[in-house]
Amino acid sequence: MAKRADKTKQPPKQIGQVPDAEYNPRRIGPIADAALKESLFIFGPLDGFVLNLETNSVICGHQRRRHIAGMKPGDIEWGVQHKVNLGPKEKRFISTEINGTFQDEHGNHWGVRAVQWPLWFEQAANISANNPVIQGEFTDDLSALLDGIRDSFEPFEDVGLGLLGSVSARVLAEDFSDLDAETSGLVGIEDAMITVVVPAKHEAVCRAWLANGQPTHAAGLGKGVMARCGLL
Repeated sequence: MAKRADKTKQPPKQIGQVPDAEYNPRRIGPIADAALKESLFIFGPLDGFVLNLETNSVICGHQRRRHIAGMKPGDIEWGVQHKVNLGPKEKRFISTEINGTFQDEHGNHWGVRAVQWPLWFEQAANISANNPVIQGEFTDDLSALLDGIRDSFEPFEDVGLGLLGSVSARVLAEDFSDLDAETSGLVGIEDAMITVVVPAKHEAVCRAWLANGQPTHAAGLGKGVMARCGLL
């Protein structure tokens, strides 16, 4: 007797019905979380491609568009025009928008959001979409997760394992006394991008440490962190 095929799983009606992935090696602090909430309130979704019809320019998705161009993207299928309340609390306005999707040669569907925004709002949205402060940071669980993923990706080493080879990390610090503890989870990572967020009053000191720090000294921020991660 032939085995009956499994039924296609049905997607949920609401995004809140799906639990978070337990393995997610990301966290977001209260300051970054508040900034993310504010960005969503002011600009709405900035993922995918965002086009401004008012200025005839791409706001979000510049780098993805370059690569998708080689994947034979099809025509955009547009939905129905609608209106959205956007902007900061003291300067809200009605945004007339339309959403669409297009498909590439591999069957991927890409979302497109077409807006009609003044230039000042477009520029603010572009900055917000690329702001690392609201993107969270990796936790100490990342190393173990990467090891497991590398094992699964081994047969495909020639088609993009490099995607898993680098790590970005953010350190929020009022001072630099705890940098050793903050970066301990990066030991053994071969390639890392580290962003240190500090109060403006420490900028001059921070720049000096980046330029002149000694690898064996915690205050030697740039060289010290790289040495502890095995990059020096």
